[in-house]
Amino acid sequence: MAYYKTIDGDDDLADFEIWTTNDAYARFFDRTPGDLAGTRASELLPDPDNAATSWRRAYTRVASSGQNEKFELYLSNLDKWFEVQVWRIQKRVIATLLIDITNKKEAEFQSQERTKELSAMYYLSKISHHDTSLAEMLQQIADTLPESWQFPEIAWCRIVLEGHEYKSGSTTDSQWTQSSSIEIEGKRRGKVEIGYSGERPIRDEGPFLKEERQLLEAAADRIGRIVQRKQAEKKLEETKNIIDRSTLVAFTWKNEENWPVEYVSENVRKVFGYSEKEFTSGSVTYEDCIHPKDLERVFSEVQANSQSDVSEFEHRPYRIVTKQGVVKWVTDWTFIERDNSGQVLHYRGIIQDITDRKQAEQELRESEQVYRSLVSNLPGIVYNCENDEHWTMLYMSDRVEDITGYPAEEFIGNRVRSYESIIHEEDTGRVDREVRAAVTAGKKWEIEYRIVDRDGDIHWVWEKGQPIEDRENERVYLNGFIEDITERKQIEKNLRTSLVEKETLLSEIHHRVKNNLAVISGLMQLQVLDTNNKELEHQLYNSIARIKTIASVHELLYRSDSFSRLNFSDTIKELLSHISDTFQADHSVTREIHCDPVTLNVNQAIPASLILNEVLTNVYKHAFKGDQQANLKLTIVEDNGTITVEIEDNGIGIRDTQKEGQNSMGMKLIDTLTTQLMGTSEYQNTGNGTKFILSFKREDRKTGVGNALLD
Repeated sequence: MAYYKTIDGDDDLADFEIWTTNDAYARFFDRTPGDLAGTRASELLPDPDNAATSWRRAYTRVASSGQNEKFELYLSNLDKWFEVQVWRIQKRVIATLLIDITNKKEAEFQSQERTKELSAMYYLSKISHHDTSLAEMLQQIADTLPESWQFPEIAWCRIVLEGHEYKSGSTTDSQWTQSSSIEIEGKRRGKVEIGYSGERPIRDEGPFLKEERQLLEAAADRIGRIVQRKQAEKKLEETKNIIDRSTLVAFTWKNEENWPVEYVSENVRKVFGYSEKEFTSGSVTYEDCIHPKDLERVFSEVQANSQSDVSEFEHRPYRIVTKQGVVKWVTDWTFIERDNSGQVLHYRGIIQDITDRKQAEQELRESEQVYRSLVSNLPGIVYNCENDEHWTMLYMSDRVEDITGYPAEEFIGNRVRSYESIIHEEDTGRVDREVRAAVTAGKKWEIEYRIVDRDGDIHWVWEKGQPIEDRENERVYLNGFIEDITERKQIEKNLRTSLVEKETLLSEIHHRVKNNLAVISGLMQLQVLDTNNKELEHQLYNSIARIKTIASVHELLYRSDSFSRLNFSDTIKELLSHISDTFQADHSVTREIHCDPVTLNVNQAIPASLILNEVLTNVYKHAFKGDQQANLKLTIVEDNGTITVEIEDNGIGIRDTQKEGQNSMGMKLIDTLTTQLMGTSEYQNTGNGTKFILSFKREDRKTGVGNALLD
């Protein structure tokens, strides 16, 4: 206890001097009563400038009013809390009693802190069960956690997790910040930070209380568990969604008669057609769903594995019958749950609908059968090989044995021999170069070469192949077909021999025909010399000209590369030159020739040449009179298989009676030969002369002399 006297000041804020104290009061300040006597209270008791906590104001009020007061006071110089009781003894004299309540205040503070900590942990525990997203949950924690610190009005929180940040208000990096790591499954994935946006009061014990550090670490640990739980829930939900969308159905069966279902996943209806309730209520058993023809086998597999020491096994695929009566194929992986004595309690199974796969397998088998049947009926070898120096075979059809005498398996992987080893040594280099060039260019190839079979016989083969690029493995394979063409090669050889013989024979025939016609022409010329009959002489000369025309055709055939076709344009040019040489002494004729490169077979070349011989001879003999300038134009064109020949002169023209040809051997011959060509011919008076037009369709008939070799 201490007694104070008012010494100076006003009625609102006075100062006081210690009059006397007892020993207990003096010990609070490590002094003696004598030392304290006369000491100003303001020197002894620091007074913050805060009306709510000012002891001077309280002392002044008691001294002036006489009303007793009691309040709590923290003395920072003593770091203690006191309960202060003040009353007036007499005017301007007061008595004070200080009661140390530091332990009480500490207990209250600890209680408050524990309450805030418990509230924070309860909130973290409660929010983890909220049906909100992880991001929303972390933001709510960041907004709420600062309330549990000593000075929530200036506290902030920031949560950093896997690159994402959640914070309350504005954050300020300073010395008034503490953090704790968020760990998930033993790995650091983020952190929780708590800080103050301003400085702490001087009286606090460092930046943060020990309990606040513990609370932060506990909060970080709880956040880590919340995140782990949320992530696990997300994965579980994703797994559940996958299962519900998939053809996997989870079952738990009791080890009792008919295997009653204790649990089944929600997607069971997709596969079985029955609902969960229908199975778990017992209205339908799993045994009811197994196909009658597979039930005994499935039961035997369960019994055999249950009596062994295995903990899991896989059934061979079996069939089920759905509620709608549809038969499906399933696989069944079963886990056996036993008690401590080894007795089976439950079977837990994963059922997968493999109906589509079984159907695909069946279709694949059927497709393979068709493919193998097709390949086996092909007249050659189907292969697939590596793109290496030996063409290592990956697959060869069985027909390889029919051609080479070696079974296919001896070539696979070069097990006994490589395919390259049976290629004739004279062809190996050429085959390698041509195939490599095609592969490099990414093109298909066709090649003929020889191989040597088991007996040493040589076979000619024709190969067609192509490179196949495997982009995934960055490799190139070769696929192709090899056909034995030995027989064809022999036929070609025989044909070439026969062709040479026939060409020689035909050449000789054409030569002899030409010579025989020359003999006939010579005899007729002798006959001309031996007659004085002008009419007979004229007819003999006409016949000689016709014979020479036929002979010129055979001469051209003799010189031609083909004995069935000749260049009709060249034939007519040569015919025109021959007639011109014969009759040019009477008239000088200017010739204009326009000819398409037309080829004809002998059946059409001879009659067409004879027709033009008649027309051109008539032009040179009869068209031109006197000293006029004689012009002759010859045109041969082919359009869509129709050949048109036009001969036009600027002579005297032709009479109508000459057109009709009633008394002309030449006109009758022209008509007859035109009919043979199945064409048309006509003379036209142009006013400045005469035009002759011959038109006929090309026909490659394989009848008549000289047509045996037509294509």
